[in-house]
Amino acid sequence: MKRTREMLVAGGIVMACIALLLGPQISHGQRKAAATEQTYHSLSANQAATILTDMGVAHVQDVDSMGDPMFVLTLGDDKALLLFYKSGTDEADPYTSIQLHTGWKTDGKDLSRGVNTWNRKKRFTRAWYDDERDLHLEADLDLAGGVTRQGIETFISRYTKDVGVFPVFVLVGN
Repeated sequence: MKRTREMLVAGGIVMACIALLLGPQISHGQRKAAATEQTYHSLSANQAATILTDMGVAHVQDVDSMGDPMFVLTLGDDKALLLFYKSGTDEADPYTSIQLHTGWKTDGKDLSRGVNTWNRKKRFTRAWYDDERDLHLEADLDLAGGVTRQGIETFISRYTKDVGVFPVFVLVGN
């Protein structure tokens, strides 16, 4: 019995030593992998198309009224626009922020209680009415400081989820 206990203690010490030796290598490897992940400070239409395709998001590329790229995304039963914005006015300036935007016709219904509740409770999107009392939901992502691909994917996924629940939330007024 005493010998078994000694073997268990010795085995535990050996395992602890192995963990101490391998621990820094594992965490160093994880840090190295994270450091090599691309950080986006701007986003091109081609990069966005690749990300959307890899995520399985149905999309069609187009251009907006200013000649900048945009995508029409199919998010369940709804459509959303992925819009690109520059921080400068020069043609060569990169697109340093993106916006996701969806609009719904309300036929003049007053849904302001639900909209106000959404804006008070939800952190990553904002809702508003236009002059025709149509309802809009949008979210912006600033890339200038650097965002990983995972950050961009999370932004798109979160917006997709919000678009799916927003109409019912606003109608119920929760």
